[in-house]
Amino acid sequence: MLWPNRNAFFYVLDRETGEFLLGKPYARQTWAKGLDEKGRPIRIPGTSPSVEGTTVLPRLVEEPTGFHRATVLGLIFSMYGI
Repeated sequence: MLWPNRNAFFYVLDRETGEFLLGKPYARQTWAKGLDEKGRPIRIPGTSPSVEGTTVLPRLVEEPTGFHRATVLGLIFSMYGI
C-alpha cells in the first residue's frame, strides 16, 4: 500500500500485514531527520510542539492528499516539493 502522509513522508506498507517497507520525504519538511527501521519519524531536537510555539514545515494546511475513486488516481498536493 502506498501512503502519502500529511507529515511530508511517503510510506510503502505491506498491504496484508501493514508492515513498514520503505519511507521517503515527498515534500520539504524540517521536523524529522528521516524514518527509523519501523517507519517512525526521527525527530530533530527543538521541533516538538511547545507553549512558546515551534515553526516547522509542513504546516497544518500543506501537503494534503486524496484519492479519486472514479479514476483510481492518488492525489498529492505539495507547496514545497523536493
